[in-house]
Amino acid sequence: MIKKQLEHRIRTLEQGLDQFTGLEWVVNVGKLAEIKSVIFDLPEGAERTFETRISPEDLARLDGEIAVSLDHAPAADVRQKAFHSAYSTLRRWLDPNFPGLRPVGRHRPWPTD
Repeated sequence: MIKKQLEHRIRTLEQGLDQFTGLEWVVNVGKLAEIKSVIFDLPEGAERTFETRISPEDLARLDGEIAVSLDHAPAADVRQKAFHSAYSTLRRWLDPNFPGLRPVGRHRPWPTD
C-alpha cells in the first residue's frame, strides 16, 4: 500500500519540475529519477519497512510540500523551496533503508590509476 502511495506522490512531485529551467531542471530531473529507481524497483515485501517508519503526519507534511510546489500563487522561490523540501523528505526516507539500491556508480570513488 505505501509503495503505491509513494509512487503517486513522486509522480505528482514531477509536475513541479515545470518551474525550473536550464541546468537546474536537468539536475532536478536526475534527482527524481534516482528516487523513482529506488521506489519502483523495490523488492517484494520491502515496502513494509516504510509502513512501520513513516507516520501519517509525515505523509501529510509531504503532501503539503508537494501542494505548495505545484501551486502557482506563491512566488517561484517559495515553490522551489517546497519542491526541494519534498525531495529531501523522500530522500531521507529512502537512504537509510535502501542505500544499496542507488544507481550504479553513485558515490563511487574515482579510480586511482
